[in-house]
Amino acid sequence: MTSPSTRPAELFRDLRTSRQGLASKEAARRQLIYGPNELTRRGGRRWPRELLTQFTQPVAILLALAAVLAWAPEVRTGQLNRTP
Repeated sequence: MTSPSTRPAELFRDLRTSRQGLASKEAARRQLIYGPNELTRRGGRRWPRELLTQFTQPVAILLALAAVLAWAPEVRTGQLNRTP
């Protein structure tokens, strides 16, 4: 693990590169070993599942319950969206 105080010369040495970047031959070799430099999506989460995973924290559950309790009496009495 490198620290923010690591000097560039040490990073270049550890990564076996230079300020000019990798040589074409070295870049091709690393691409063969590690694959292309691109991000891939893993499995694709669906939004309902993502939403449910947000409610695993006790504070999130408490806030959601408080919101429902604050909203429910307005709906029941028909006072929803009325300005005084």
